[in-house]
Amino acid sequence: MSRLRSLLARLRATFSIHNSTDHLMQELQSHLEMMTEENIRRGMGPEEARRQARISLGGDAQISEARVSS
Repeated sequence: MSRLRSLLARLRATFSIHNSTDHLMQELQSHLEMMTEENIRRGMGPEEARRQARISLGGDAQISEARVSS
């Protein structure tokens, strides 16, 4: 019975980690979109607005690192 409980605990932990990572990626994407929209309202073109939003969130390296961690 102990092995079964251990296995179930590991499975729960694995799914919990994946859910947390998915949630983090959704939050990051949401912030990127909001910042892009704000930059557009301030007069930037769409490409520059998105580029500036990515820079504000730590740049492409940090965003890619968050994706790789998932």
